Amino acid sequence: MSKAELRTLEIDDTRRAVFARAGWACEVCGKPLAAGVAQAAHKIPQNTRNLARYGKRVIHHPLNMAATCSLKCNAAASIGGKPLEIAALVARIKKALEATV
Repeated sequence: MSKAELRTLEIDDTRRAVFARAGWACEVCGKPLAAGVAQAAHKIPQNTRNLARYGKRVIHHPLNMAATCSLKCNAAASIGGKPLEIAALVARIKKALEATV
């Protein structure tokens, strides 16, 4: 299996875990998640700046993901521009990462 195929499986596993954690309901509006439409939204936005600042392990961690039903709810799940919330979430993710080592 290629590296790209392994990464795709890892992403799919993470998305399934996020959806299951949310009880297959949107974490923003509460609507049931529909197959093929459900999204795993990044709370701390996935962009070049945040990837460089926090690293892939933080940005792609399940705790940084929210199960959402639409682009509107995906945008609402973002905590970009809220430095105190971002700092608290990053600390929580780093603690979770340390526990798995």
